[in-house]
Order: sequence, then C-alpha cells, then structure tokens
Amino acid sequence: MVNVLFALILFLLVISLFSSLTMMYNGSLLKKHSDSNFTYLSDERYKTVIKNGARCRRISLFLIGCCLFLFIICIVILFTTSKKEFHSRYEPGSDGYCIDTIAYENPTWSYEKCEDFLFLSEEEFKEKY
Repeated sequence: MVNVLFALILFLLVISLFSSLTMMYNGSLLKKHSDSNFTYLSDERYKTVIKNGARCRRISLFLIGCCLFLFIICIVILFTTSKKEFHSRYEPGSDGYCIDTIAYENPTWSYEKCEDFLFLSEEEFKEKY
C-alpha cells in the first residue's frame, strides 16, 4: 500500500516537473517578446501563451499539493501501522510457547512442522521435510 502511494507521489512529481519546465519555456518566450524590438509572437499568440502559463501554474501547484497530501498520508500510515508482535497463550519455557515462537519465526510452516522441528532430531526433521 505504501509502495503504491510512493509510486503515485513520484509520478505526480514527474508531471509537476514537466509542467514547471513548460512554464519556464513559456516564460522565456514572454521575455523574448517583451525585451526585444522584434515581434516573436503575435498578440493572439501572446494571450494564448499567458493563458497557458497560468493554466500550467495552477496545474503544477495542484499536483505539488497532491504530492504533499499523499506524502503526509504515507507517513501517517507508516507510523500508525503496528509491527507484527509475538503473542503466545502459553507460559514462557513451555512446549507450546516454544512451538509458537517457531511458528512466529517461520510463518510459512504448519503447526505440525513446528512441532516436528521441536521434538524430532535434526536428521529426522531433514528426512521428513
């Protein structure tokens, strides 16, 4: 879940970077238009560039806001999820406690395999499994 959110944040950051680069390009066109005696852009194109620049600014600010929001959600998820803790209903040192410990350390093993690991010799266990 957290990996998906981090991937989404990365994707949104790439998009916002692209829109920021587009804004910079539009800004350089506007600077060329206003600083020189030559007309690089017609008045219609000038208005379009300004309108597109404003749209890109709004989009990039929205995307950056989304990235920050998702980043905060990721941090909250990371800090609120509890790690898997070991619990046993048996007293420490008992056979049940040892079996529960083996099952906790090897989550893919069946309960029977954990019992065999505890009670069989190493050769018998290797032979059986």
